[in-house]
Amino acid sequence: MVRRMAATPAARAHTCVTLFVPTARKSLKDLAKKLPKAFRIAADGALEADDLGLRASLHFEPNPEDGSFAEAFSFGTCSDEDLALIDSAPGALVLELPGELHSFQAAIAKLTHALHQAGAIAFRIEQSKAGYSAATWLKLIDDGGPHALYRLAVIGLGGQSEARTIGMHAFSCPDVEIEATGAEAQRWLDSFALYQIAEDPLLGSGQTFAPDAETQRRVMEWWPDTMYPEGHACHNPFGVLRLGPPATNGRPQAKLRMNFVPPLRALLEAARDKKGAALSDDEVLSLRDQGVCIAMEPGAVRELERSRGYVDLDAERVLECWHAIEESLEPPAPEEADEAELADEAEEADEP
Repeated sequence: MVRRMAATPAARAHTCVTLFVPTARKSLKDLAKKLPKAFRIAADGALEADDLGLRASLHFEPNPEDGSFAEAFSFGTCSDEDLALIDSAPGALVLELPGELHSFQAAIAKLTHALHQAGAIAFRIEQSKAGYSAATWLKLIDDGGPHALYRLAVIGLGGQSEARTIGMHAFSCPDVEIEATGAEAQRWLDSFALYQIAEDPLLGSGQTFAPDAETQRRVMEWWPDTMYPEGHACHNPFGVLRLGPPATNGRPQAKLRMNFVPPLRALLEAARDKKGAALSDDEVLSLRDQGVCIAMEPGAVRELERSRGYVDLDAERVLECWHAIEESLEPPAPEEADEAELADEAEEADEP
């Protein structure tokens, strides 16, 4: 059954920005004494302020004094002096900020300024491990533009033949991957990621992109993120857009997208668990073909994905996408028969 649904706004409840903040404070109690008057630590441990617009879950991690604090910032963004100060911190605050970095930029700027006044030495976004001294962080978050926020939250990783970004889920966006290296790869990654942050375009498999009018476009394909396991801060639940070889034409885009209810991934995982073994390709295709869908405008689908916190599998490429994530799933366990079923089986066995 297919239904049609128009675009409606939805809250982005699952995106969060996690900060690791070395501090001169020795405990949360010590921190509370040093915070500006507008800020407070609530009874449930959340950091809040009346005009902030968000509440941050908060806990304190003592410094194990094994060099790990300095190592967490030792990627060329902090000076030796900064690293020594970070490593001498009594501990660090870990905050979870519910919301996207660019959507809550003003509130996050207020909060991090308050933490700096109370003794924060540096800030690191756990979704990418990008970290800076407090002075550099505050300058970038106050700027608030796409380039500054991209620098705060996203890093690039390069291999022998490909490169990709890490951290775009801080903006509820997929990361970007390309078969290229060096400066050329970085040019593509930067321009594509900034395009997403600045314009929030509707993107999907079969569309094309180029960093400028003189460069031949490349076709993008959506894939689940398999670089980091689910539950890891760097895992992007919104997936990765892989830019293929230069190509002239993409694929036509449908005016409506099919949204599975329940999500196709959940449907396949439930069937796999019920079977207690891996699904065959025929079973995967059959479950897809029998799934219930709602025809939705692409913008509505994206808001739904952001509100639930992940992008569903690409139905047209379900086998490739399912096989990509299958190895990362917990091994399927056969369902245990209940006591009534066991009793029935025992009675049948006793019958002559």
